[in-house]
Amino acid sequence: MLRVRQQLGNLSAWLRRSVRNPGQARAWHKTFAQFDPKTGVMRGVKHFHTETELETYPLELRIYTFTEVKTLLEQAGFQVESVVSHAGGIFKDDSPRFIVVALKKAILNGS
Repeated sequence: MLRVRQQLGNLSAWLRRSVRNPGQARAWHKTFAQFDPKTGVMRGVKHFHTETELETYPLELRIYTFTEVKTLLEQAGFQVESVVSHAGGIFKDDSPRFIVVALKKAILNGS
């Protein structure tokens, strides 16, 4: 938890400097180095570029499968109504992202 606070503090400091210097060109990109299939966590680095400096921050993203999302929604009392690809098409096994529409069961039952 302390490491996360330090990372957020560093990022907050960078954002404060950026707001003070609104004329500076800013860009960022992510570099992912590893994916742990047991935990579903992808680790990498986020690079922030300005006209004068480069700053990097560790980045961790939790990747969820559709099955995991569906299970979490059902455990929270939702019923999945539909799933579509993030690109707007039909959700398939090879879709990299998805959007889930779910309704709370209590609403479905009229309670």
